Amino acid sequence: MVLRTIELFGVGRAMFASNYPVDGLVATFDTIYGGFETIVRDFPRADRHRLFHDNAVRFYRLSGLGT
Repeated sequence: MVLRTIELFGVGRAMFASNYPVDGLVATFDTIYGGFETIVRDFPRADRHRLFHDNAVRFYRLSGLGT
């Protein structure tokens, strides 16, 4: 489902997020994050960076907070 969603919307319009700490009731943050990393392990590095960082910075206008 995740890969299909990224395929439909494109790497430039998707990002990973969680409902942590509520998600902590069923998994650790490392498990959740690791699952996301596993899903996109074959993506180019730049695309992974968009999904885990760049898109959130752009969408939420977080520039100036460091990288």
